Amino acid sequence: MFFDWIGREGGALLSWWLLTLLAGVAVYPLFFRLMGMLPSRGYALARAAGLMLIGFVFWILNILGLLSNTPGSTVLAALIVLVIGLVSYATWKEREPILPWLRANWSHILAAELLFAVMFVGWATVRAMNPSLVATEKPMEMAFLNGIRRSATFPPHDPWMSGYAISYYHFGYIIMATLANLSGVSSGIAFNLALPLLFALTGLGAFGIAYDLVVTQLRHFTEKQKNEVLARQHYPSALAIGVLAAVFVVVMGNLGTAAVEIPYQTCTASPAYLKWMNLDERDAYPAQDAAAPGNCGTTQSLDPANWNYWWWFRYSRVVRDTDLTGQPLVIQPITEFPQFSFILSDMHPHVLALPFAMLIVGLSFNLVMRKRDLYVWEVVLYALFTGGMIFLNSWDAVYFGLVLGAEAVRRLTNNGTGQLTGRDWLGVVRFGIALVGLTAILYLPFFIGFRSQAGGIIPNVLWPTQFNQFFIMFGPFLVILGAFLIVEARRAGQTFNARLAVQAIAGIIGFLVLAFLILAITAWFKPEVRQAAFQVADESGGFLGVIAPVLLRRLQGVVTEGVLLLAMFAVIGRLFAREPRKTDGTPDSAPQVITYSAATGFVLLIIAAGAVLTLLPDFVYLRDGFGVRINTVFKLYYQGWLLWSVASAYALWSVLYDPAWEPVATPLRLVFGALSVVLIALCMIYPVDAIRSRAFKEGGHLDPGDTNALTLDGGASLAMGPDDYNAIQCLASVAKADNDVVAEATKANIAYNITGNYSRVSGLTGIPTLIGWDNHERQWRGETFDSANLFVDAANNINETRADAIAKLYNSTNIADALAEIRRYNISYIYIGPQERRDFSEVGLAKFDGLPTVCHFGNVDVYAADAVGLQAPKAAGN
Repeated sequence: MFFDWIGREGGALLSWWLLTLLAGVAVYPLFFRLMGMLPSRGYALARAAGLMLIGFVFWILNILGLLSNTPGSTVLAALIVLVIGLVSYATWKEREPILPWLRANWSHILAAELLFAVMFVGWATVRAMNPSLVATEKPMEMAFLNGIRRSATFPPHDPWMSGYAISYYHFGYIIMATLANLSGVSSGIAFNLALPLLFALTGLGAFGIAYDLVVTQLRHFTEKQKNEVLARQHYPSALAIGVLAAVFVVVMGNLGTAAVEIPYQTCTASPAYLKWMNLDERDAYPAQDAAAPGNCGTTQSLDPANWNYWWWFRYSRVVRDTDLTGQPLVIQPITEFPQFSFILSDMHPHVLALPFAMLIVGLSFNLVMRKRDLYVWEVVLYALFTGGMIFLNSWDAVYFGLVLGAEAVRRLTNNGTGQLTGRDWLGVVRFGIALVGLTAILYLPFFIGFRSQAGGIIPNVLWPTQFNQFFIMFGPFLVILGAFLIVEARRAGQTFNARLAVQAIAGIIGFLVLAFLILAITAWFKPEVRQAAFQVADESGGFLGVIAPVLLRRLQGVVTEGVLLLAMFAVIGRLFAREPRKTDGTPDSAPQVITYSAATGFVLLIIAAGAVLTLLPDFVYLRDGFGVRINTVFKLYYQGWLLWSVASAYALWSVLYDPAWEPVATPLRLVFGALSVVLIALCMIYPVDAIRSRAFKEGGHLDPGDTNALTLDGGASLAMGPDDYNAIQCLASVAKADNDVVAEATKANIAYNITGNYSRVSGLTGIPTLIGWDNHERQWRGETFDSANLFVDAANNINETRADAIAKLYNSTNIADALAEIRRYNISYIYIGPQERRDFSEVGLAKFDGLPTVCHFGNVDVYAADAVGLQAPKAAGN
């Protein structure tokens, strides 16, 4: 089965592997110079950097009208990047020859290429077992992919709102669409190739960063101890820790399966335990069967194939918010993590941004390693890569903070005093202004057209995160990083700056309280915000009635918040070292106040960054159409997972194997190592069980006599049968004009059309329709949606939405009415398939009888709107 599949679709995998390799080759002369401070020269990040830089050049030249959206233009963009890189390398006075470096580092390169190939082919196999694109937001993502593929120029057409460009962060879709166009594969295959590619690129990036961290620490040891032989003996561990980082980032799950699902399914958990865990749909057993008193109502099986359908989805919701009465909110926080994302297989922007998030982490570490300020051209590239994160996924603007933090740590380690001088602070501010300013210039076309439903930051009055739920999400990281911070505090000795750390934490708490109060006061005087922020007070008769209950509720988050603040305390005390003190309190002489390496300093930074990101949702959240902290928890916890994954891989090695320091006492190391292994193993249960359920069970491969062939082509799953799919493919081959518009079934207030029956034609072809999922369009366009969706004529006689126009087009019995809608919305094709025949009146559809069809398969007809215009207006049936 596997080899039959490789024989049929292996060429598609090979083409994407080769294209990404060439993207890395194109950027590498430039990247080799830019990433010159890293031991690996950023080799594992080169593919992502190449895709991003080529994608930017391709996009901006399209926007400027200098290129069109063709494979040839993509090749030209890649050649431009290659030429710029070659010129940069040739003019580099201190350049190091690339080929000798590649030969000297063959083991790292071989390991990186093998890891990429295994991850890419491995996850492609998982997708081939169940390639379906039905459910959640995959139809939307397919629409974006196809809409971009068929747009002649940029900005690309919005396939779900004709006449408008995409108003969403869509850089990732552009990158995947260019790969699809270059390789010539169908979008159904491209979608299911993109996911393995993202999986492999992200894991590869984590591998490269962790490798560089370990090798940098080993070189630090060599400088201190002059023991090159011992250091090189540990180099193989750098490759192993790199692989571990890749596993942490994209393979490992959270503790939910081991801590809740297995005890729940096997009835081994007590009702009190489930109630204490308080996870959605897992807080109590189902009603017991009266005929079988010993049956708790679950499967009582360890085989995930027997568990509830989509049980694995539950563990992207391990934080549960309730009102003051203890009732769960209707909309709960999302606690997604990368392995869940790939199991679900939505190609959403936060998934598309994963490899590039690793790229920014690598760039940040490279920055920490530098002994000088960046040159202007380097600042431009940093802005291009960092600013591109907003175009990929606007929530990833948080990486600006990481890059600025890296600049601060660079200055801190370079001056060696344990503090930032006024000049250092000025340099950080100047660098930040340059990054923001250049980002605004480089991505100005995107910012001009971008709209959002975001309505500012509001205070989180009632919903702190309980520590038991936080531990389910991040347990292994908390244990590993906690041990690392304790060891680092011990390694710091008298240089640990506890006094500054206490002052800083007091300042952070004060800032959080002050910001909370300011936001609360501001929200109180804004009616549209007050409802979201203070509904608990309004529903309870005012503040006096809820002060005590709210304070008690806030106590539920004290442990979580305390742990995160304690982590920040340890980071600050270690980073901002002080001079050692004599017993009488006077300063002791010390040649170097800062004793940690750049690698350890950077890991401390990303630990603190993850702590800040996961702490913020306890106090504030972004106001959006949901009115709760669903997306704030989601997007900030997600980035916390990425940062802590890399940090944990290095931390585990540092505590157990780092030769630069006196090792931790052997019994403690054994306990720590055993506990870490157990926690990691428990988290690995999730991917094993979830893949069995998602790929094997849902893909039909556990059925007796399984004959389901592996395939990556999931396009047909979005159509309503073979005739529908064939007609849609026929339309895609016929409609070549860039301004084509197709009419298809829709209805008002579509949020998640699980089966994909609505907007399937535009989604599978990329041909814009009048209106697709209008709820999503409202989210993307914010306040501008209503004016785009509503048509009002000059005399105010016609007042209709786009969904109204579709209904009139299909239901009206008069050709003249249909012709008016065709002309108003420049409709090119009218699609009548199973959903259209189901939704619209038979007598209305009869008016198209007799018109020549563009495509016809079974009960599916596609008409050219021109044919309607040529026919004399008549009533249906006359």
